[in-house]
This record gives sequence, C-alpha cells and structure tokens, in this order.
Amino acid sequence: MCAVMAQIVLWRRAGANVSLNNIEPKEFFEFTNARITLKPKYVASHMRISYAAARVSANVSSVADLTSAEAEFRAKKGPEKFTRGKYLLWFFTQMATAVHKAAFVYCSKLKTPPKVATSMGVGNVMAVVAPRARCPKSLINFIQDNFLDYIDSVDRSGTFIQSK
Repeated sequence: MCAVMAQIVLWRRAGANVSLNNIEPKEFFEFTNARITLKPKYVASHMRISYAAARVSANVSSVADLTSAEAEFRAKKGPEKFTRGKYLLWFFTQMATAVHKAAFVYCSKLKTPPKVATSMGVGNVMAVVAPRARCPKSLINFIQDNFLDYIDSVDRSGTFIQSK
C-alpha cells in the first residue's frame, strides 16, 4: 500500500481533490488459510496505483516522482503514522475472519471452523471486540488521573466536595 499512499501524497501536494473512500483495499488483497496475499493482478505496484487513479479520477504521477515520494513516505514512518483507520479496521476484520475460517488448518482437533454466535464485519467490529479487549495500563492510569478522580470528588447532588 505504500506505493498507493505515496501517490496520494503527490495528489495532495498538487492540490487534487480526491475521494479516498473510492479506493477499496479488498480489490488488492485476498486471504487464504489465514494468510494475506496480493491478488495476482495487483502484484506490480503500478497496477495498484493505476487502479487508485482510476477510482479517484486523477492522473498517475511519473515513476521518478512516485519513487521519491515513496522513499520519503517510508523514511518518515508513513505506514505506521498515516494509514487510515478504516483500512486498519478492514485488515483486522478480514484477518480475524480468515483465521476463524482456517482454524481447522491450525488446530488438529477441529474438522470445520467453530460456529460463530455473532457475525463480525467492519460495521460492528468495535462493538464485538471492544468488550473482550483489555485496556492498556497507560490508558487506565490516564482515565483514573483525569476523569475518575474528579468524578469521585463530586457528590451525587453535583456539588463539589472539598478535599481535607
């Protein structure tokens, strides 16, 4: 995706008004036995860039500009800092679904994938996963120090209780 993201950077720098919602990662990737791979059609990065350009009705930049922009993007840790949350959520959801479907490959006791009580997709993944996730200690401390201590200092009637 770095090549596509580099092209997006170049479009933004040129002031192009492109709708990134039109670029669908599901067109590039497939999941087989809980492994992610590029679809054969999109193995070459220029094919992914061409697809993205067609979806947003923009021109593809020159190879030299793309190479330079991608190197700069990687040097500034762009993949870690600037990947859109909706794409991360999509990858997470697809990978979780792929692992579930391929559970019998990795667990010899299973002959078929286990039954799912609640189906999971991009639309409900946060509601399904959040109650099962553990809150990191740093977030617990932040909430305790900034919110819960204040809430504890206010009585039920809403008046502030002075500390002694």
